[in-house]
Amino acid sequence: MSPHPNPNYLPVRTEWLARRVEPALDPDEPIVDAHHHLWDRPGWRYLAEEFLEDTASGHNIVGSVFVQCQTRYRTSGPDHLKPVGETEYVASIAAASSGTHPRIAMGIVGHADLRRGSEVRETLEAHIFAGHGLLRGIRHIVAWDRDSSLMNPLSAGPPGLMDDAAFRAGFAELAPLGLTFDAWLFHPQIDDLARLAADFPATRIVLEHCGGVVRIGAYHERRDEIFASWKRSIISLARRDNVFVSRRSRHAHQRLWLRKESRSSGIRTTGECVASYVETCIEAFGAGCMFESNFPVDKGSFAYGVCWNAFKRLASGASPSTTRRPAFINSEPQGTRNERFDVDGSCLVRDDTACDGYSGRVGHRACRLDGWRAWLSPSGHRALALFSAVFVLYLTEAIPLAITSLVIAPAAVLLGIATPASSLSGFSSPSVYLILGAFILAAAMVKTRLAEGITYQILKIAGGTTTRITLGVTIANIVLAFLIPSSTARTAVLLPVCLGIGSVIGGEGRTRFVVNLLLTLAFTNATISAGILTATVPNPVTADFLAKAARPVTYVDWLIYGFPPALIMTSLAWFVIQMVVGTEERHDAPLAGDVIAKRLSEMGRTSAAEWRTLAICVLVVVGWTTQGWSKLDTTVVCLTGAGLLFLPKIGVIDWADANREISWQVILICGGGITLGDLLIKTGAANWIAAAIFHGLGLGGAGLLTTLLVVMIVIQLLHVLFVGTTAMATGIIPIVLALAETAQVDPRVLVLPAGMIIGGYPVLMFCNTPPNIIVYGTGRLTVLDFPKVGVPISLLACKSLCDLRVDLLAVARDVLSDFDTSAPLVCRVVALLGSPTTSAFAPLLRTSGHQLRLLSAADFMSTADHRLLL
Repeated sequence: MSPHPNPNYLPVRTEWLARRVEPALDPDEPIVDAHHHLWDRPGWRYLAEEFLEDTASGHNIVGSVFVQCQTRYRTSGPDHLKPVGETEYVASIAAASSGTHPRIAMGIVGHADLRRGSEVRETLEAHIFAGHGLLRGIRHIVAWDRDSSLMNPLSAGPPGLMDDAAFRAGFAELAPLGLTFDAWLFHPQIDDLARLAADFPATRIVLEHCGGVVRIGAYHERRDEIFASWKRSIISLARRDNVFVSRRSRHAHQRLWLRKESRSSGIRTTGECVASYVETCIEAFGAGCMFESNFPVDKGSFAYGVCWNAFKRLASGASPSTTRRPAFINSEPQGTRNERFDVDGSCLVRDDTACDGYSGRVGHRACRLDGWRAWLSPSGHRALALFSAVFVLYLTEAIPLAITSLVIAPAAVLLGIATPASSLSGFSSPSVYLILGAFILAAAMVKTRLAEGITYQILKIAGGTTTRITLGVTIANIVLAFLIPSSTARTAVLLPVCLGIGSVIGGEGRTRFVVNLLLTLAFTNATISAGILTATVPNPVTADFLAKAARPVTYVDWLIYGFPPALIMTSLAWFVIQMVVGTEERHDAPLAGDVIAKRLSEMGRTSAAEWRTLAICVLVVVGWTTQGWSKLDTTVVCLTGAGLLFLPKIGVIDWADANREISWQVILICGGGITLGDLLIKTGAANWIAAAIFHGLGLGGAGLLTTLLVVMIVIQLLHVLFVGTTAMATGIIPIVLALAETAQVDPRVLVLPAGMIIGGYPVLMFCNTPPNIIVYGTGRLTVLDFPKVGVPISLLACKSLCDLRVDLLAVARDVLSDFDTSAPLVCRVVALLGSPTTSAFAPLLRTSGHQLRLLSAADFMSTADHRLLL
């Protein structure tokens, strides 16, 4: 028996509940529990473990909706943001249960103090970010009665709250963000809620617990009077299309009676207690009704399985052919109600099939596109319009890309979907400053000619034949990708070297060797960039969005996930170029060795400035690779290195040098694009687009690898439309992030390979990225040279990233972050090397303490959560 300090809740008596055990009725019927709580209070723990114990009652509980209950609030920071801690905590539970059965908290209803008026928007936006797409609504408890004995001390509110001007100003902020309002009140307040619903028709309202019928305290022994009054109010409220109702298995008036029972309630007892109320709600709201367990609050009265048996019994009397019939998930073909959650956990998804049994025949991800427009909020529509306009401007370049990105902020404010501060947040994103620092590091490498010297040294070692020279350029690209965090800067460094060698071997004309050399320069520069976080702009943009989705990726993480396949693809790209373009072994090829030796001689010995630049760059790379224990952010490390380059006696550049290398256009595109991506996520437009794509491509029944392959191919084809990868990344990654949510997979599964495809494989057209444009501008290449080599490389890239199986790659991070630090280093290294960079790297490793054993790929895929067990 759980000793509860709150007298409003019946204690949970385990032995008493065990006296009533019933088999589940219709055990295959899919159910989403529309209202439950998770908490850890003194003497009463009810978290994920306890909830899963209850759901294992024989019913097919596929998911649930968490409703706020003051769990795990933040303990520091502004008071109005402390409730966001609850959303953060529950979102972490939801992420852990993703892919499991049931899926806990497929929707979250948080708390915000709506009395803050329009200023509550800051709290709402913080909830949305913390919820990673799961936040569906807000509950600000409005329950009040003159009989103070009815009030819950945890949530007692003032009288007349729904008519309060400040409260209503805060309430008005919900609809623009696509959020519902959950109303917990007592039945005498239902008419107040009806006025609120009438004044805010765009805001969806969920009336909890059948309207809070009270039959204790001042309402004791007034059953008929109370029912008549409640029924009139419910029928009146049901005329509002924006109001829904959720039903629980008991009301306050049952508590004292149930307390006297010798055993817990069964199907008939529980159902009969509330039958008249539930039937009235069904008659009034039809499919606008939802069933809820309200556990653990109601666990003091009956077991979880009994609760759902009672609901099924109550619902069985409704005709399967009527659209006024309630459902356990959602079933109304064309109405506006009961659109809150479906099996997918998608927000306000509606199924269009006829009812069958207790619920609509809601197949897994079985929604048609014609229903999506109904649930996109007004702010979502405006964000979608802004995205469409920006997308067209990015593609057509009717105005400069930088200016398009810059006007996103004022446009968002004028459209009413962002505040001035939030509209400019993208320009202060860590990824923007990481890119800025990278440009400064690249400026030092260029000015001191350190990169040029490294390139000539690599070419000297590679040898003087034409094939070896192209291989040397490939190796130079790999090495410089770690030291020069800009693909364009690397191209600018290597192009004069390549042209100089090309002019010696075969003259100034277009030869197969020159075509080979320039394509090798551009394409291997791109492919290796996919594997290093700082090597190209789309990578930090991708990491930025993942961080906002609570899936941060460090420099080392990206290296683990991306570098092995990038290295393999860079080797394959070089090989494909040799096979498709070829090269001739010329009699004048040895002269290239003389050119290389001459250049090295002219450059002389490595200067002090070069050594200092190299030391700072190496220091930055070391800082990036040791983030695991230093806890230093990637951007902080990069900016520290950039600052050292300006110090007296240490630095090697001044602001004029740095300014020449900084691409302010890239900075503005990145900042504006991140702002736009944030708006798409906040307003639900990203989810809307992702859901349309997901169901439009028929991915509802597809496996994970099929979904991943389709996403990779679609993104690769989109390269044809974009000039530059920065705008493409900022526009596409938020949608892929939402697509991962729709597919119910860890965001890294789709977002990481998507970011790698965007940044590493712009190889289809000469205009896809600045490095391509630079080499095309030499006049030695034709337009057709790019797709002739780029198409096979693109196909190999999609196949490689699917073999990569990023859903398995998350293991590498788990091993590194969770491994016992006392374990021998060899165990950690072997575990790391065992991570599947491609299918060729299987089998995987399972670790148990300090012992390792081989684990086949088939065994690995059979694990429930796709993780290595430590």
